[in-house]
Amino acid sequence: MKIEDELTLSFYKEISKLDEKRDIWLVQHVENKEIFVRKILKVYDREVYTYMKEKRFPYTPEIIEMIEDGENLILIEEYVQGKSLDVILGEGVFSPEDAKATILKICEILKPLHTHVPAIVHRDIKPGNIIVKDSQIYLIDFDASRDYEPDKNKDTVLMGTREYAAPEQFGFSQSTPRTDIYALGVLMNVMITGKFPADELAKGKARKIIKKCTAVDPKDRYACVEDLENAIKGNPSSYAPPGFRARNPLFMILGAFGYIAIFSISLTLDITKSDGTPAGTVETIVSRFAILIIFLGLTLYWGNYRFFFEKFPFKKMKMLPLEILRIAMGTALIAFLPILVLALLFP
Repeated sequence: MKIEDELTLSFYKEISKLDEKRDIWLVQHVENKEIFVRKILKVYDREVYTYMKEKRFPYTPEIIEMIEDGENLILIEEYVQGKSLDVILGEGVFSPEDAKATILKICEILKPLHTHVPAIVHRDIKPGNIIVKDSQIYLIDFDASRDYEPDKNKDTVLMGTREYAAPEQFGFSQSTPRTDIYALGVLMNVMITGKFPADELAKGKARKIIKKCTAVDPKDRYACVEDLENAIKGNPSSYAPPGFRARNPLFMILGAFGYIAIFSISLTLDITKSDGTPAGTVETIVSRFAILIIFLGLTLYWGNYRFFFEKFPFKKMKMLPLEILRIAMGTALIAFLPILVLALLFP
């Protein structure tokens, strides 16, 4: 450690230990007397804390100092004084309405984290990491957090609390923003019933939301916290097309290029008759429009636009062979109906 770093740390006097196992202390600045939290992390994603220090995400602890000491990272961060959700749950469960209101507030905190490039995934959302201060929710303890890297197949380090951890956190695949959505589903269930979904599932409208949040396959969960918000509020889904729902700038750019390519290819194709001669003006226009409908229809279907994928041609099936058949039927109907119409119009 550099001498200047040692000097910086010397300004923070230890007051009491907050966590024996994880070496977390409550410290006080010797000059301004402000209270902070000091952590020594052995496993961490430095980039996450770098982003948080530079960007200052709302309702998360402000990073004051960040010093590397060999393989460890020493953090001095804002002390959020309030009552943890863990303590509040010890006093009794929430009504479904209050639980949903709390989840909506957490979604608002996660939005700028998940839409950051690269996306920041918390990976340890649980009652102990949620602080209620003056009716406002704060999300703390980003020690398990990491960047989402599209080229990686799975997490290199397994972190998070077992009961709230999504299946992918156990090494099956990489954590994504949908990993946090899984934890939100578990949290909502615990807030309403006092139990985990595996033990007792909440009833009423919350039941369907929780089941979707905690789906084993991340693709079956809500695509982003905005979709979860819409479900809680009673809105079917975001009206934004696939590629734009998560409000991720990179995905939006790629999506824009994709839609431009679809329109360009569909509306400039040379259309010929069965004998190889060029089609007439009307037939060309109608054919190009039909091709555009096919491409857009398949994009919206596979992108689950407003839950289109889950409902067409009928609701999702529990048995895998039947589900594969349902998807194949949906794809075939979208692809071949416009072709059938063309065949009838221009035999």
